[in-house]
Amino acid sequence: MKKFLYIPFFLMTLFINTNAQTGILNGKVADVSNSEPLIGVNIIVVELENTGAATDINGYFELKLPVGSYSLKASLIGYTTVVKTDVIVKSGTDETINIQLSSTTLELEQVTVTGDYFDKAITENNLSTVILGAEEVRRSPGSAQDFQRILQAMAGVAFSTDQTNELLVRGGSPNENLTVFDNMEIHSTNHYPNEMNSGGPINMINVDLIEDIHFSTGGFISKYGDKLSSVLVVNTREGTRHRNLAVNVNLSMAGYGAILEGKINEGQGSWILSARKSFINLIAGSFGLTSIPYYYDLQFKTAYDLSTKQKLSLSGIYGNDKIDVEGETGHTNINFANSKDSVEIENVLVRQHQHAIGLSLKSLWSNNFYSLTTLFTNSYFANVDVRLDYTERSYNSAGEVSDTKFLHRRRVFKVDGDDGVTAIKTESVWNVNDWNEINFGGSYKTGNFNQKIYVDADTARYDINGDGAFDATISQPQSEFAVDYKLFDHFKYYGFVNDKIKLFDERFLINAGLRYDYFSYSDKGNLSPRFSMSYYLQPNITSFNFSYGEFYQNLSYPEYGDRYNTEINRYLENSHARHFVFGVEHVITDGLKLNLEGYLKKYNDIPVDETFIHFNDRTFRSDKKLSVGKQTTYGIDLLVQQKFVKNIYGTL
Repeated sequence: MKKFLYIPFFLMTLFINTNAQTGILNGKVADVSNSEPLIGVNIIVVELENTGAATDINGYFELKLPVGSYSLKASLIGYTTVVKTDVIVKSGTDETINIQLSSTTLELEQVTVTGDYFDKAITENNLSTVILGAEEVRRSPGSAQDFQRILQAMAGVAFSTDQTNELLVRGGSPNENLTVFDNMEIHSTNHYPNEMNSGGPINMINVDLIEDIHFSTGGFISKYGDKLSSVLVVNTREGTRHRNLAVNVNLSMAGYGAILEGKINEGQGSWILSARKSFINLIAGSFGLTSIPYYYDLQFKTAYDLSTKQKLSLSGIYGNDKIDVEGETGHTNINFANSKDSVEIENVLVRQHQHAIGLSLKSLWSNNFYSLTTLFTNSYFANVDVRLDYTERSYNSAGEVSDTKFLHRRRVFKVDGDDGVTAIKTESVWNVNDWNEINFGGSYKTGNFNQKIYVDADTARYDINGDGAFDATISQPQSEFAVDYKLFDHFKYYGFVNDKIKLFDERFLINAGLRYDYFSYSDKGNLSPRFSMSYYLQPNITSFNFSYGEFYQNLSYPEYGDRYNTEINRYLENSHARHFVFGVEHVITDGLKLNLEGYLKKYNDIPVDETFIHFNDRTFRSDKKLSVGKQTTYGIDLLVQQKFVKNIYGTL
C-alpha cells in the first residue's frame, strides 16, 4: 500500500537569543504617496502608559520594550492616524517595523481621531481587498505558517483539496490568480507547483520574512492584469540595520532552517537570508512511508540607500523539489511458497525547481513624484517520468517475497518542461495635488516555453452502439512531440494608467483606469477599462463601494500546444471576464471590521477542448481548442476581520 505525506505535522520553533527580558523595536514612518520619511511623528505604545517616541529627521524611531505584543499609534498633524497591531517584541532581539501615513485635507474639528487599524493608507482600492501582516499569518489557527492556507478561509475563496494551496476565487479556476512577489510577477510561490496554475502543497516563502500581504478577490485597479480573478501581492521585509549579524534557527511544518540578517555600511543598507529544508525524510522510517517528499528553498533580500531619495534592492527566491512514488514489490501468498512470479511495478519520479530574482530601484524625484522600476527573471523546470518496471519475485516457504530481480523497464509517459521570463516593469506615481493622484506604468516581457512529451503506444475499445460489446478499437501509436517557444522570439507587454480622485472633503473616492495587454505569439491584444468608487458616510468608519472592470488573460502556455505541433491553438482568443462588485464596509469598533459585498462575473471566450464538444462521438479525438466557453458566477461575501486588540483576533 502506498503512503503519502506532503506536509509534516510537528510544529516547534527554536530561537537563538539571550536571556534578556526586553527587546529593541526600531521603526520608520514614511508618506504613503511618495515614501518620503516623516519627521516628528508621535509614536505611542497603546498598552503602556507614557511610553512612546518621535521620529527623527530620517523618519526613524527606537523603543526599548518588555517582551510582548503591542499596538503602536502613529500620528502627525495633516496625516491620518494609524494604529499598527501585532507588533511583537522578542527577548534580546531588534525588531523592525515600517509605518505609512496618508495625508489628509480634513480640518481637525471635522473628524474624531480614533486611528486606522486596517491600513487604508496603503490600500489602492477599498473593494474586495484584505491586508495581512506577518504576525497575523504566523498566529492564525491551521495556517501552519503558510499564508495561502489563510487565504483559503477568506470570503469568496474555495479550495480544491486539503493537499494543495490552489485558490478558487469567486467561481474562478486556479489559473486565474496573479502572484506578485516583491514587485515581480511570478508563476507560483509553492513547492511542487502545477504548471497550469499557481497552486502547490507547501509554500516556499518563509513567513518570518514577510512584511505584509495584499489579497484582492476582484475589481482590482488597472496596474494588475492578465488574470481574471484575483491578485496576491507579497512584500518581504528588509534585514536589520542595527546589528552586524542576527541569527534565528527554526523548525516548523515547512522544514528546518535558519534566518541570517545584518546591516551594511553602518546601517545604510541591510541583508537577510533564509534557508530551509524538509525533514520528513529523516523520520520516514518511523511511519513506514514509501513516497517521501524532499525539498528545500532559499530566500533573500538586500537593500541599500543610494541616497535619501533612492533605494536599490535585490530580492530572490528558489525552490527545489523531488519525490519518487515507487510501487511496492512486497506480497504474501502461501500458494506461491518456494516459487517465483513476475510483476509489473509502476514508478513515478518527479523533479522540479524554480526561481525568481529581481533588482528594484525606487526613486523619489520630488515631493509629488516617485517611480519604482524592477528588472527580474524567473524560471520553472519540471520532469515527470512514469515507467513500468517488470520484476521477478522469489518467495520463501512462508509465501513471502524474499528476493527481487529487475527484468525490464517500459516508459509509459514522460514530460520535460521548462519556461522562463525576463522582464522589466516600471510604475510611477504623480501626486498632482491634494485630491488627485495619477499612477501609470508598463512592462515588457520576453521568454521561452519548452515542453517535450512522450506517450507510449496504447489502444482503447469503445462500445459505439451501447449494446455492451466493445468491438471498436482505436489505436494510439507511440508518440513524442514538443512545443517550443524560443527565447526572444515572442514577447508580452502591457501599459496602464489609473487616476485616483478624492472629492467632497475626501468622502468620495474614484479610481478610473485603462490597461492594454499584448502577446505576440497569439497576436492578441486587449483594452481593459476599470472603474471604482467609494462614498464615506464617516471617514475610516463606513463606506459604500462599487467597481466595474474588464479583465483578460492569456492562456497557460501548454494550452497553446498540440500533439503534432501544428499550431492549431496558436491564435486562440484571450479569456475574458467582466466584473461588477457592490459592497458596504463598516468599522464596528477599534480593530473590528465588517465587509459585505455582492459580485457578478460574466466569462466568455474560455478555451474548450473540441473533444468535449463532440462527447457524443466516443471515437472523436482532437487536440484543438475553441474559444467558445461561457460562464456566469455571482454571490454575496461576508468578511469579519478582527485585528489583534485586547487579546482578541481572527477572521470570519
